Amino acid sequence: MDSLKRKINTTRIGNLLLKERAITQAQLREALQIQKGEPRFLGEILIKMGVVGQKKLAQALSLQSRLRSQLASKFVQERLRLGQILTHTQTITQDQLRKALERQKQTKELLGKILVEMKAISQSTLQEFLRIQKELKRIIAVASLALLLVGCATGTGTGMRYDYHGRPVLTTPFDSRYKRVKKYLRTAYQFKYQRDPKGTDYWQLPEETERRGKGDCEDKAIWLYTKLLSEGFHNIRLIIGKRREDSRMLHAWVAWYQKEKVYILDPTFQSQIWEIQQYPKGYYKPYYSFYREKSWNHLTSHNPKSSMPYPR
Repeated sequence: MDSLKRKINTTRIGNLLLKERAITQAQLREALQIQKGEPRFLGEILIKMGVVGQKKLAQALSLQSRLRSQLASKFVQERLRLGQILTHTQTITQDQLRKALERQKQTKELLGKILVEMKAISQSTLQEFLRIQKELKRIIAVASLALLLVGCATGTGTGMRYDYHGRPVLTTPFDSRYKRVKKYLRTAYQFKYQRDPKGTDYWQLPEETERRGKGDCEDKAIWLYTKLLSEGFHNIRLIIGKRREDSRMLHAWVAWYQKEKVYILDPTFQSQIWEIQQYPKGYYKPYYSFYREKSWNHLTSHNPKSSMPYPR
């Protein structure tokens, strides 16, 4: 995900305004110097300096949002492979995948078509997994973009923490961490569950989930993740996978590591904190997991550690 982060950096508001020749290098350096002592958005500082107007800043912010969305989508397209999903779910073997990929190099045919002709999978199975792949790409793209935006807004190394609006967050170290997690989990659970209408692909960021009070599983999980991150929780991951291994639907939840235990925080189905061991075997199977700008692919079955995201 480092390459995506580097590309995201090129869409920082200062760089975009420079490219548009709305500000100079000297003005940007001055604004960044001011920002070191004032925890405010760069755009606000530039407006206060009188070098950028509200309209120009709004245009740059709109462009920034579109560019980052496109980058996140491209990142997912490049990394998520149908073969990984099929081998991870033991629908095909590694040997079958290897043979299909060798044939694909020669014929340039679609991998799914080759696997059907090899009789490794049926046409109906292919269609089902293509649907899963499409849904997984959508969710991962949302998570990638949202977590990168959160990473930009969450202070590191300064002794201060900020929420996804860039506002300073006051932590309460005397409060029980368990109670704080439970509070946010209950809030996320109370958000109304609402799936995107069939045929649509709407991406919702955390502040929108909070404002609307509703969202689907990844909206609720990402909101919970960002709240915990802004509160100083570093031992958490956002996870995308299957709630049950026999489920046709993909799901999103948060894993919390505390005192050698792993807790599942699932705001779609549970308002209580449960340990992973409390669930039957086959529940909460991860495909991808995230922490800040890092991501882990648990579909790569040839790597034993990749399928074990829960041990610390």
